Amino acid sequence: MFKENISKMASRLVWVVCSWVMSFGLSLSHAQGDAFHLKDFRIEGVGAFGNGNSYSAIVSYLPRYSVLSQLDIKGNIGASLYKGANALTPVINAGLLVGYQPLSPLLVELGGGLQVWTGSGSAPIVNGNLAWVPEVPILGRVHKVVAGYSRAFFEAPVNEVRVGVEFNFDTLFTGATRGEPSVASSTAAPVEAPAKPQKAKTP
Repeated sequence: MFKENISKMASRLVWVVCSWVMSFGLSLSHAQGDAFHLKDFRIEGVGAFGNGNSYSAIVSYLPRYSVLSQLDIKGNIGASLYKGANALTPVINAGLLVGYQPLSPLLVELGGGLQVWTGSGSAPIVNGNLAWVPEVPILGRVHKVVAGYSRAFFEAPVNEVRVGVEFNFDTLFTGATRGEPSVASSTAAPVEAPAKPQKAKTP
């Protein structure tokens, strides 16, 4: 009974925090449009290991707010289907991630939230990811390559291993513009053409 009450309290707290962060972010997105990024999502293959082993794919939406150039906070809302004993079981993840890029092109993400197995209850979950962020999107579309680990604290804990890629809605179908200058080249001073020599005037 005690564990059930703790799980319910954690579930409510996670939903309240996620709802507040999302509403706060959307309310500020017009005032600080450059800091908010609302079009990122991931597709990952995932293996779940607990009482039994199951494999699936998870699609996640990750709205994020850039606190600093190397630090951001993002929502993490995902859905997947796992094969249970008799049928497919929908699984929902909801939480927050803090991303820090200590050294380009590597990105570290840590966070937590709530995992809900439809018909089987919910439990707190912790996440850790390591991502590679290419300077130019792969094939003009893939902005990150991600590997991660999660642990959901059910009575029989569920461990998940994930590998996937991150896209952006703006470039998913059209691709990133090729030939765009890098940050260094775009901020460098323009090269001026040499001045034409002037003819000497005769006395």
